[in-house]
Amino acid sequence: MQNRPHRNFECNHLDCNNYHTGGFQPAMVMTWLLTFLFGCVDSLRSLTPPALVSWAAALGWLHFDGTRLAFINHRSTLIVLTLLAVFELILDKLPNTPARTAPLGLSARILLGGACGLGLATSAGISLIFPVLLASTGALVGAFVGYHSRRL
Repeated sequence: MQNRPHRNFECNHLDCNNYHTGGFQPAMVMTWLLTFLFGCVDSLRSLTPPALVSWAAALGWLHFDGTRLAFINHRSTLIVLTLLAVFELILDKLPNTPARTAPLGLSARILLGGACGLGLATSAGISLIFPVLLASTGALVGAFVGYHSRRL
């Protein structure tokens, strides 16, 4: 079996022909699962998943070189997103923090969840639309599940 180039390196899939011609793709399914879970986490702490994506890029787990999201791998982005995530954690403990299902907060969670889905899909080199929608849906579902679970 001849290896075909795959994202600037040689393909090491066990069944490369089946993988690149639309057969079952476990890496794509795992990316979809991660995008949904990142969306759910985003519904609880809206700035933590973007910081996690930036940390994963800094540690070499996600690759954005040569894409429009290459700025995620810069040290300044990592510092800013980490500080914003810590700041959000502190502000969320204040008594006057609005509910996570308030329109402004909910739309921000959906938008940031979709952005994390976009980052994961870009790094994986797969189609962008479905992971973005999946992460946004995870943020929406997680916001209401988190809101109602805290009321119990």
